[in-house]
Amino acid sequence: MPSLANYVPRVHAVHQQFADALPLKLYEINRLWNRAQRGLTNTLELGQLPRLAHELKRLADASGCRQVSEQAAGLERLFQTLRFSQPSPSSRQIVEIALSLDTLDDAAHEAMRARPL
Repeated sequence: MPSLANYVPRVHAVHQQFADALPLKLYEINRLWNRAQRGLTNTLELGQLPRLAHELKRLADASGCRQVSEQAAGLERLFQTLRFSQPSPSSRQIVEIALSLDTLDDAAHEAMRARPL
């Protein structure tokens, strides 16, 4: 039976993967969202937003960052509504997503402070 010491490197690797990917995922989500707000995205690009939020949720789940996971899941749901609001997001969607992104950023920063790697 493997000892607990055998799992520590794996757990650390998962946390490191999350720490490495988090800023990049947040940047990409924010970059695409800023383009969408200005009507500069096509349907394919809008479809990337829920996928990116889902990937972030999966990474957060794997590393045990529940707050980030929950916020990313909520953002994923909001992004899924964008496909039906062509050519650009409604003012309500803009406000809801902006608030959700702010909350996600706060949760991500808190998670990184709580888990120094």
